[in-house]
Amino acid sequence: MSKKQTGKTGNKGRNRALITLGAIAAVVIIICSFVINSNFFYNKATALTVGDTKYTTAEFNYFYNTAYNQFYNSLGDYASAVIDSSRPLSEQYYTETESFADYFKQVAFTQMQEVTAAYDQAVARGLTLSAEDRQSIDDTVAQMELYGQLYGVTADQYLTQMYGKGFTTATLEKLLSRMALARQFYTETTEGYSFTEEELKAAYAAHKDEYDILSYRVYYVPNGDDAEAAYATADEIATAKDGEEFAALVLANAPEESRSAYTEPDSTLYVVDGASLAGYDYGSWLLESGRKANETTVVESSSGAGYYVVMFVGRDDNNYNTVSMRHILVQIQPDANGEITEEDRDEAKAKIEQIRTEFESGDRSEDSFAALANEYSDDAGSNTTGGLYEHVARNQMVQPIDEFLFSSDRVSGDTEILYYENTDHYTGYHLVYFVGQGEIYADYIADTSLRAENYEDWMENARAEYPVTEKFAMRFAG
Repeated sequence: MSKKQTGKTGNKGRNRALITLGAIAAVVIIICSFVINSNFFYNKATALTVGDTKYTTAEFNYFYNTAYNQFYNSLGDYASAVIDSSRPLSEQYYTETESFADYFKQVAFTQMQEVTAAYDQAVARGLTLSAEDRQSIDDTVAQMELYGQLYGVTADQYLTQMYGKGFTTATLEKLLSRMALARQFYTETTEGYSFTEEELKAAYAAHKDEYDILSYRVYYVPNGDDAEAAYATADEIATAKDGEEFAALVLANAPEESRSAYTEPDSTLYVVDGASLAGYDYGSWLLESGRKANETTVVESSSGAGYYVVMFVGRDDNNYNTVSMRHILVQIQPDANGEITEEDRDEAKAKIEQIRTEFESGDRSEDSFAALANEYSDDAGSNTTGGLYEHVARNQMVQPIDEFLFSSDRVSGDTEILYYENTDHYTGYHLVYFVGQGEIYADYIADTSLRAENYEDWMENARAEYPVTEKFAMRFAG
């Protein structure tokens, strides 16, 4: 065979090899395209590992979207001003250097670390899903199926719209089960902590500026076109000697267009815990030790746009007993105009009186009241627990209930029908049962805080043992 012939034979071989490679490449491209456009990278491939636990893209997207929804909903009416839902989150910034996409990703990572660490401990302890947890998960899945029917799709299709491609009811059940066991571990662990009275007192004292309840009056005077006049107005209101005079001076000096907002004497009165004052320009003044009732001051706003005139009313160190109560609510629904009719009010009153008669005709025990609460109450927050609220502190309930619970002559077993009306909240009749006094509220606050701190200390160490490692499929997340 000549060299020339050998060359031709070699070229044919190379051409056949190239054709074969091209065919293989085409098949690979087709396969890759199929895999990418299927659910493989969403609910099969590993997107990240948390410690030794693998998570898919669909599972990560659940935590990511949950973080986004919780943040967005917490903003209320201001949400659209903070996040533009028509633009990618990667183009909007949470801080100067961190986009919202990066922020929610990190929140999701942290949540996944905490759930995984607690879940592993729950499994190690032999914890299993309770009947209540199992029922709650089943109810959630059933709710997704109902939502799907409302939109004319399957539950899996509805969940895909909510949490992204590849998310199914099976994925939801898996994650809800894992989180339920993680919660069981948290509950069992925190309930196992115990603290001495000295530890509780010391913990409260160390954070009293956060825990104490501050009562104060405040009114803001904007500069407008004349900062000097604004200060003079604030200074005049600050001459008030008591709350009644403060309210009167505010009403007299308020602009005509906003004066109606200050006709009620307590429109300027606030009652908050010290921690809530952290972001206010006048917060440090209110928290200064030795502050006396009816002291006033004028504080320039940090923006320089106006002045706050503030009156200190009082400071409560929470050194009183909490209480426990049960109640039955008969709620009155307003009509199409948002009004409560006398007919509806009379009907609700008759029903609550009938319930009281039924209670009083029996053994008048706490258990019998609880049974009636589960049967009749419209309060979704307690109508499966016998209407029970424990560790109730002052000002946590609506005013009529608060006054009843903290009356000085209250004894266990007292009952009373109370009416509450607030068209922005709810309107209805309460049948309230006083269970009794509990622990000192300051001790309860300290105990709750110490349990949370101890668990967080454990979790901080646990997170270090559960590093997040991103895999190839993570690029399909978000």
